[in-house]
Amino acid sequence: MEFSLSVVIPNYNNESYIKRCVKSVLAQTYKDLIEIIIVDDCSTDSSREIIMDMANKNSKIRPIFLEKNGKVSAARNIGLKEARGEYITFVDSDDFYYDDTKLENEMSLIKKYFSLGKDIASYSTIVRCTNDEVDFFYPNIPLKSRYVGNVYKKLIYDIRSDAVMRDYCIRKEILNTVGGYNENNSLFEDYELLLKLSKIVEFYYTNKNGTVYRNSINGLSQRPVKELVSKKNEVIANQIATETMIARIKLNLVRSSIQLLKNLKKQINRRR
Repeated sequence: MEFSLSVVIPNYNNESYIKRCVKSVLAQTYKDLIEIIIVDDCSTDSSREIIMDMANKNSKIRPIFLEKNGKVSAARNIGLKEARGEYITFVDSDDFYYDDTKLENEMSLIKKYFSLGKDIASYSTIVRCTNDEVDFFYPNIPLKSRYVGNVYKKLIYDIRSDAVMRDYCIRKEILNTVGGYNENNSLFEDYELLLKLSKIVEFYYTNKNGTVYRNSINGLSQRPVKELVSKKNEVIANQIATETMIARIKLNLVRSSIQLLKNLKKQINRRR
């Protein structure tokens, strides 16, 4: 079994951050990191020149310049298709790795479970920072609240959305099995993929800091809360619709009960 790893970076108009992202990947200690695929989705800024300059200086960097803008899901799928590694991970071009051992930590966990006869996906903590990287925000999430093992139902119930795994390492074949990202979806497309993956693979947590996400004022997370909640519920409902009738009833009942409890807690807190 090979444990070669490809890192895929979708990019669109992130000239200010792409170099920081790539440098954090190149600094990784994992020895079987074989390539960094940068899929540029028709950027109109100077991203192309920056990417080409980095690629000319390091043979691990494989640039792909798309002729037509297809949005982030399509860019990731193209990177997935082109990846030569047995394993793959994604990181957005405005983010970067917090620690040089991020990939090594995750692949070590994969190797550990593989030796026990289990094929898993592995992930680390998401840290957030301001655009200028002056302030960093570390999530205070108990280990017991992390998503570990068979997490499909937990993702459906959305117990701790801030603990949801991102930028995980996973075998390329598993991603291909579920068809990669839904290219018709550019909001919660990562959550939709997680729901599909969690039905066929278990997730395990390194208990280490992994990727740094910028709190960008232009990010999708800055959309109206009502729109975000509606879209996320739609993604979950579409997944539940693929289940058997009995499973659909059970999943919907539990989700409704959890939401009811959340609403009751909010009402109680407001009255205090």
